[in-house]
Amino acid sequence: MEEVKFAVDSMLGRLARYLRILGYDTLYLFDDNSLIDACLEDRRILITRDKELYNRACKLNISCILIRSNNLKEQLKEVSMRIRLKFNEPRCPICNNILKTIEKSKVKDRVPEKVFVNNDKFLICDNCNKIYWYGKHWNGIRNNLRGIVL
Repeated sequence: MEEVKFAVDSMLGRLARYLRILGYDTLYLFDDNSLIDACLEDRRILITRDKELYNRACKLNISCILIRSNNLKEQLKEVSMRIRLKFNEPRCPICNNILKTIEKSKVKDRVPEKVFVNNDKFLICDNCNKIYWYGKHWNGIRNNLRGIVL
């Protein structure tokens, strides 16, 4: 089964970030031509609020989702109506890079002490060097998305 990849326009930055957190390869681009090119080259699904861009992409047989809502949860529902969203291993919400597991001992001086003590699994982005962990915020995200995401 082919991996689902997205290209998201500049009006939907928060949605792009959440799709990355869910583990989807998601480009966040500002230029319409770059969006079209990324979709054609890499078989990405275009997600946009721009009706003209949506129509242009449809004419090029690009799989597209036109988002109507301003609300993040509703936007995720709109995507989920077309693509059955599920929780995968998260990607970096900042740069879209695949996160890798890092030994706990290597993050001791890079995370707050309470976080270090209360967590055993840490992830790192090799691109932007940010450290992530499954804390209360992750549980909040999962609870917030329950019913939308598998």
